Amino acid sequence: MITTALQFSGGKDSLACLHLWRDKLEETVVIWCNSGAAYPNTIEQMERVKSWVPHFLEISGDQPGVIERYGYPSDVVPVLSSPAAALINGGKGPRIQSWIDCCARSLWAPMYNAIKQLGVTRVVRGQRSDEALTGKIRHGDVVDGIEYVLPIQDWTEAEVFAYLREVGAEIPAYYETGERTSRDCWSCTAFRFESRERTNNLKGEQREIVFARLEQIRVAIAEAGY
Repeated sequence: MITTALQFSGGKDSLACLHLWRDKLEETVVIWCNSGAAYPNTIEQMERVKSWVPHFLEISGDQPGVIERYGYPSDVVPVLSSPAAALINGGKGPRIQSWIDCCARSLWAPMYNAIKQLGVTRVVRGQRSDEALTGKIRHGDVVDGIEYVLPIQDWTEAEVFAYLREVGAEIPAYYETGERTSRDCWSCTAFRFESRERTNNLKGEQREIVFARLEQIRVAIAEAGY
């Protein structure tokens, strides 16, 4: 009987949780949310994981549709570029939304809804307390009838990488190029404090698209006087 869901992004932290949880995978469904803007190498990684985990569920987000409707995700949102301004007076310049809203619409809400529909009573998540952005939920908390298990809550980033090497896990190659986070959406224009390497590593048309959007965001912020 499946009682547990393991949230999996393919990044180092969820990968460490997956290996830590290997003995319990028969009663666990590994869930990945394909945002609709997944990197090709992430899709390939998921295919490999599917081949050895007993239960794998891919759910769909719609990040391209979310961006078309609400705007580019950003760390700073000029008021007149916000979705609310567009509703009132058409707004000014490109439409821009906060990264929190974009992630919630494209990833978090689809993931949460899938977990609730499954009826599982426990969720395993690769969340660390020393991350720059970390949720309020802590290991053992119960929210909406679901117990949250955070196996690496007190680990450091260095300890995560050491563990992955110890168990012979296939560590995504992009970490060797200086990237620090998992690859959820290739077209993300937010998280500039930690994603510059990720965007700099883009190639071809994807790189052109993202840097053109970043320039539109920069101009909108500058014109707003921030």
